[in-house]
Amino acid sequence: MRKRQRDVAATAIACLLVASAISSIIQANHTISAEQRNGIDDMRKPSARDVPKLTLPNVLLIGAQKGGSSALAAWLFDQGACRPKAFPGEPKSRSKEVHFFSNEQRYAKGIRFYARRFEHCGGKPLAMDATPNYLPYADRVKNVYDMAGGEQGDHLKIIMILREPVARELSLYNHKAKFYREDNVARISFWGDVVKKDGQLMTFGQFMARTVLRGVDPTTGTCKQPFHSYWWCFSLYSRPLRQWLDLFDNNQLLLLSYEELVRDEVMFRWRVQSFLGMNSTHALSRRIEPANTQNSKHKLSLPPCQIQSKLSTAFEKANEDLYELLSTKIEPSMEQHPFPKFVLSNCTAGKSIIKSGTAEEILL
Repeated sequence: MRKRQRDVAATAIACLLVASAISSIIQANHTISAEQRNGIDDMRKPSARDVPKLTLPNVLLIGAQKGGSSALAAWLFDQGACRPKAFPGEPKSRSKEVHFFSNEQRYAKGIRFYARRFEHCGGKPLAMDATPNYLPYADRVKNVYDMAGGEQGDHLKIIMILREPVARELSLYNHKAKFYREDNVARISFWGDVVKKDGQLMTFGQFMARTVLRGVDPTTGTCKQPFHSYWWCFSLYSRPLRQWLDLFDNNQLLLLSYEELVRDEVMFRWRVQSFLGMNSTHALSRRIEPANTQNSKHKLSLPPCQIQSKLSTAFEKANEDLYELLSTKIEPSMEQHPFPKFVLSNCTAGKSIIKSGTAEEILL
């Protein structure tokens, strides 16, 4: 079993290296396939007679990944929000998250490729794409909805759940580690980067050193590489959120607190219902159930204090920029005002739990 994991992991690493090399060559030579070129032309030059036929989702749940977006998406679909259509040969998850704006190949196929996912949603009050990593792509969303014409862009509702960054990173690590332990070859592109060269699983600290602590500039609160190129910068919320607020009316973007989802789910649900105009008694009575929870005995429930401290320092500037940005955002009316600041979780030091904000220790 373990040997197979090492072999699979080694294959994953090799594939990732090859993919990276190919990507670099393509970027260096500025080449693009004929299919992609046709898709980009499709994006830039939609036929006027086709525009009225394009039905785009009127709700985007843009993340953050591991911030409760899957739970909220499942609840909204249960309330009747129209799902995107997964085409033959695509994974089942495409009926939740289309990965259009965040995937170069799919985006290059053009606006009609995206609209076909929602052709069956015509006449329904809510149609939703719940891809949780659209945060860096506000400009693409704006371009596509402007291209669609009519008032679709003006009526678009955008939802994002903000989670304390260190806790989000820990949850992402646990999610990847789960797939590694299951030998989930189908998702190897997702979890392959949490594996060492010898095929063993990285610790959380090793994983953060390789990704977030390597990619984030703590002095500026920005990503050292193009933001959309590296998922390890997705906890830097302020800069991409500012772009969404520049391109869309503040009333179109609802920011939610993950901590409120955990502690006061009823109020969290009320904010969503009010934002989307959902008035059904069914929606009022149904709870948002947890999704993608990791109950394995191997789950790392709390971060090591030393790693938490390093990550907190890395995220500090970006968080302060976020608080400043949100202090000026006064709409929509159902949003939390003032928006709560992040609170670090407890952490572990040796065989003790250190409670957040105190010197109190609890023996494990």
